[in-house]
Amino acid sequence: MKKRNITVLTCVVIFLLGASLVGSTIESRISRETMETGVSVESSTPFERIKRQMEDHSPSADLLVVSHRGQWREAPENSLPAIDEAIKDGAEIVEIDVRLTKDGIPVLMHDVTIDRMTNGTGRVNSMTLAELKSFHLRAANGGGSATITRQTIPTLMEAMNVSKNRAMVNLDKAWPIREEVLSVLDSTGTVDHGIFKGSPTVKSAEEFMARDSRIQYIQVVNDASAWKALAFEGRQPVAIEVLFNSPNDPQIQPDYLERLGVRSRLWINAISNSLSAGNTDDASMRPEADRGWEKLVSKYGANIIQTDNVEAMNYWRGGGSVELWRNLGGAETVRTEGTKVDE
Repeated sequence: MKKRNITVLTCVVIFLLGASLVGSTIESRISRETMETGVSVESSTPFERIKRQMEDHSPSADLLVVSHRGQWREAPENSLPAIDEAIKDGAEIVEIDVRLTKDGIPVLMHDVTIDRMTNGTGRVNSMTLAELKSFHLRAANGGGSATITRQTIPTLMEAMNVSKNRAMVNLDKAWPIREEVLSVLDSTGTVDHGIFKGSPTVKSAEEFMARDSRIQYIQVVNDASAWKALAFEGRQPVAIEVLFNSPNDPQIQPDYLERLGVRSRLWINAISNSLSAGNTDDASMRPEADRGWEKLVSKYGANIIQTDNVEAMNYWRGGGSVELWRNLGGAETVRTEGTKVDE
């Protein structure tokens, strides 16, 4: 018995020594290759990785996840904790809504008024920041019956500081107030973190991007504006957000998508039937035959998807079974399913 134990112990020691030598060899090789290429693996931040991924337009480009209004399942939508949780849950991009206060400060709020999301009432642009900060956000996606939290309406500056070096931020509703928003990004050192988007004239978008090479911009297209995505000369939008309510729409046909793919990333929303012809989070979670995330990726070539179910999508893109996720109790119905929403 003792001899057998000694033999086993000897084998273990030899194995560990061998593993140590192999590990040292691998580490030496990585160190050598890092020195030769001038690339520092250790110094790479999550944001730098995401930025490289955004610039990848190849067929094998990684699928990136966008969290719609932050992780509102765990914190009030468009709140600082919602942004933080979305990033922790795997989102590379956090979508937020930006509006201007009476005194010209960009803050986070989806609606024109604060009625749905706070214990107050009134229009965002009719109140100063100090007045807005006196109210508290309601839980999740708000409504009169939602719990009032201790969270207050965040400024864009606060939101960018939470996201800095961790994720990119999609600045919804920011195009009309882009000067004020850009000023905040510049002051926080996050110009390359923010992603503006809209459907202005191509000339306006090109002129805005030309002001600073760090500016990120997404062109939003639908049936009527699909041509705009192919009209950019020189620098291209970092992505094209395609909205479609029918698989027959011209902007979702293979030849069009193929032309887009070599220019920019393809962004599709899974948050509402009307934005992706029924290929929603909810369809993915049921799951329904030939509808959902899988179709957005395999048929349409989406490599950025906006979702209301960050954790589930992150689990799925990593090879996890949606059915297993549902059995684990993660199949909550998405709030926007079956409705037309202003994203």
